[in-house]
Amino acid sequence: MGRMVKITGTNEIGDSNQLYKIGTKWFKNKEHYINTLKSSNISYQTVLDLLESDKNCLFSDNVKTKIIKLLENEL
Repeated sequence: MGRMVKITGTNEIGDSNQLYKIGTKWFKNKEHYINTLKSSNISYQTVLDLLESDKNCLFSDNVKTKIIKLLENEL
């Protein structure tokens, strides 16, 4: 069990292990989470927070290639 956090928009309390995080905001609904990602500016810290939330996540070669290309364009 993770820590108890307040869910953005609803002010419900939920288990951080079962929620999605962007910066300091927690989301219960995956669609709301993805739409927020698409419509907001994303910092490197936000990306690191997302990656750190599941340190055991492995990316496919296709995804790794896309990430590398994006970083090359941004840096």
